[in-house]
Amino acid sequence: MRRALELAQEAGDGTRPNPRVGAILVKGGRCVGAGFHRGAGQPHAEAIAIQKAGASARGADFYVTMEPCSSHGRTPPCTGAIRRAGVKRVIYGSSDVDPRNAARSERILQQAGIRVVRGVLKRECDELNEDYFHWTRTQQPWVILKLAMTLDGSLAVPGRRWITGPQARAEVQRIRVTNWEPGRLAPVDRAILRVALWEMKFAEDVPPIAALNEAIEVAKALSTEESGRFVNGVLDKARGSLGRPERTITRAQT
Repeated sequence: MRRALELAQEAGDGTRPNPRVGAILVKGGRCVGAGFHRGAGQPHAEAIAIQKAGASARGADFYVTMEPCSSHGRTPPCTGAIRRAGVKRVIYGSSDVDPRNAARSERILQQAGIRVVRGVLKRECDELNEDYFHWTRTQQPWVILKLAMTLDGSLAVPGRRWITGPQARAEVQRIRVTNWEPGRLAPVDRAILRVALWEMKFAEDVPPIAALNEAIEVAKALSTEESGRFVNGVLDKARGSLGRPERTITRAQT
């Protein structure tokens, strides 16, 4: 299940509004098929793993981070594919909260003679899709408040640049990267580069090239063609201000 979680995390935010899901088929102590869901309308993790396993899926154990879907949306229900593949046992972590699927798969699979085990690494699997669970239950945005504050309630300390340390600031950047909406890519590119350039100028614990290259890698993964041109324009200016050879800074691709 931990390996299935790692696979699910590879999708990042590309799955929205669907959850991040990883799936692994195990037979005779070895993995015979694995996959993760990449985005709405694309094959689900279970279907990918079954396709990769082929005939080896028959009699295998299926580890899935979330309860397999049992309704027909943009893709067919995973419960049908699991039954046809001849899987012996399904083990999943999170229960789906979508009313179209919630608690249905266990009944469907058990009726087909497939053993079902639920709640394995449930906490880790639930944490992976906190935003999905929140939106599905409430139909309200998933909001994260970023706040640095001392124990006595101060937002700044005279004579100090930072309240938090390097690890906390790195975690903030990770949260930013993993919670951007695809529909706001151009503003995101601007935010990425502004943060990177600011770190290059003021943060002695962040190497300038490391800060810039990390921001560029994110921008390359998320940029639209229009915003990619903006990224390259800023890089040209940054390169000049750094006085570094061009080869030391990776250019974003449009």
